[in-house]
Amino acid sequence: MDGDRANPAEATSPRGTDPVARAGVLFAEALGLDPDEVEFSRGSALTSKPLLGEVTSQPVNVLVNQMLMQNDSTLAEQLARLVSKATGSGGTGASLQQAITSALAVFGVSTSGVTVHDGSGLSAATAIPPKFLADFMAKVLAGGDNLNLVYNSLPVAGKSGSLAARFAGDSAAAKNQVMALPGSSGGYSLTGIVLSVDGTPLSFAFAATGAGVKDDARVALDALATGVFACGDNLSNN
Repeated sequence: MDGDRANPAEATSPRGTDPVARAGVLFAEALGLDPDEVEFSRGSALTSKPLLGEVTSQPVNVLVNQMLMQNDSTLAEQLARLVSKATGSGGTGASLQQAITSALAVFGVSTSGVTVHDGSGLSAATAIPPKFLADFMAKVLAGGDNLNLVYNSLPVAGKSGSLAARFAGDSAAAKNQVMALPGSSGGYSLTGIVLSVDGTPLSFAFAATGAGVKDDARVALDALATGVFACGDNLSNN
């Protein structure tokens, strides 16, 4: 039931510990029944009986859009485990290093230095070099290999997703021209694409880490991306 959130209307909400049981309770309530008077059991559907209804997940392309647009770490973890299972790695946390780097190989970007301990990116042991992120975003910008889905799912500065309230004040000049994913684990980061003022598209990956980094680092990262927007081709390595 919407990730078993206590309040699905909130962007950040505590989740339950037994989503299956909670779904059963809500289903009973939707039928007008008192859950306290209903006997619940777990099991597989009987294939010999008529199918009354079924529920399936959203397709992966929809989930990727939701994950990136809302910076949903829980969904990111689930998709990473799905990649592991789909590639025959078993879906365990320990399998993610091999599963994720192998899956990235198709895009032709070096994964040297990429350390994956989780799919959410919240583990302090997970380390992704900014150079890898910038190179990958360059591939996203070029399109191909279904990467247009990533491009179209990135939050837009001052407009959508987790960047809707960002890029204010002096950084407002870059509104609608920066498509990027912010991060806030062990510091702050901003990774994405800039459509600069002179028409040059650029990929970037910036991070603010270390002792003394505070919330205002997000404003500084917005200002840095806005500077890239203003510089354009002067920063290109073409």
